[in-house]
Amino acid sequence: MIRQKLAHWLRLVRQPSLIRRLLLSQMLGLAVLWGLVTTAMLHDAQDNEDLLRMDAVYTVVATIASNLADDPVRRQQTLDAFTTALHASYGDGVLVPQLFVWQEGRSIYHSAALLPGLRPVQTDHIGHLQAGGGTLRARTVAPLPGNIQVTLVMPGLPAAALGFHSRGFYLMPLAISLPLLALPAFFSLRVALRPWQAVADEITARRPGDLDALQSAPPHRELRPLVDSVNALLAQARVSLQRERNLVADAAHELRTPLAALRVNVEALSTQAFAGAERELLGNLLRCNERATRVVSQLLQLMRSEAEPRHEMCSLLCLYALAQDRLTVLDAFARTRRIELELLCEGEPPFQVRGSEEAFTSLIDNLVENAIKYSPTGSTVCVRLARAGPQVQMHVIDSGPGIPQALHERVFDRFYRLPTTTQSGSGLGLTIARAAAERHGGKVALSSPSEGGLEVIVHIPLAVEHG
Repeated sequence: MIRQKLAHWLRLVRQPSLIRRLLLSQMLGLAVLWGLVTTAMLHDAQDNEDLLRMDAVYTVVATIASNLADDPVRRQQTLDAFTTALHASYGDGVLVPQLFVWQEGRSIYHSAALLPGLRPVQTDHIGHLQAGGGTLRARTVAPLPGNIQVTLVMPGLPAAALGFHSRGFYLMPLAISLPLLALPAFFSLRVALRPWQAVADEITARRPGDLDALQSAPPHRELRPLVDSVNALLAQARVSLQRERNLVADAAHELRTPLAALRVNVEALSTQAFAGAERELLGNLLRCNERATRVVSQLLQLMRSEAEPRHEMCSLLCLYALAQDRLTVLDAFARTRRIELELLCEGEPPFQVRGSEEAFTSLIDNLVENAIKYSPTGSTVCVRLARAGPQVQMHVIDSGPGIPQALHERVFDRFYRLPTTTQSGSGLGLTIARAAAERHGGKVALSSPSEGGLEVIVHIPLAVEHG
């Protein structure tokens, strides 16, 4: 269980996420902004609050050096004490000011190793010198009359920034603030992306074949173009699909008349005295005509099932009574094959559903006809109605050869027929049944009973609740 949860979280981490991308960009932007602000603060501190500009420090050092000129030991001790106080006030143990005292151009005191290139050149301006691979800032002043000069040396901006960073003045506030900012930023992004999620939920909830425009109309300028683009694409798909349906329906309608005329003529010819071979050819022609007529009829049924007008989808129907009526009509076809039809009901009829009577008639007829065609002689085709929560289930069970599990979805494709089938057909029966069920918010599934044969299970939402 723990390993599965870890694997799940790893998949989530590896999966690209817009929220994570936005959070990372916000954190990166905050880090860059923090760095710019810190650099500006360091630069401003060096220009405005710099120890090098405090003339009083130079005066104190020069006074000590002048008053204790006759006692070098006490001068050294006093200047060391002053340097320690200076470090305590302006240093931090890493970056500290350095003090140098000159008399007649000769060094009489230095708080650190004497820097190469450092010369007691008096100036009121801050100069720069290179030492130890870095840039230092130095100023030399002779605050008292005489020959004593005082030099203060401070680290340059790069060194100060490095020290500032190493002491945690840069990373520590950033490390403390980023986690505290990430959580509210995450929730704020989730709230901000709710309209986007609402559009995604509406698309996910769509039934197959539903090409109506999205009902979501977000006013946000970032999301509105996406919704408009999706609606435009759906409109194009609707037009294209309707054009296809009209073409198939028109072609089927046009074919019905010549097929009917062909059948009349063939039947008329069959009454004439022909030899056995000619009668056999006429019989084959009649059977081909019946098959073509059935394909045309099923194409029309399929077009109607997929494009049922909405005002015809609101009729309240008794599914039990409709199934009983259709089995009575199909009984003649079943008797020609010596098949018995059986209707069972688990629970109290009428199992009311809301929809198109023509679509439900087409659904029942196609499923039962298929079951009759593929059932062996002398067997039974059972139609069972049962309630399952807010739905009614219709089971159509036969004793035929069945369909392999791997092809349970493939057989719903238009015109697909099993390679091993020996029965005539168009391969549209299951397609029509699924289209009719999905049009009414239901679904069709196949099952292979252990005793053999095929079980088709249709789930249709009930129109009303029955206790």
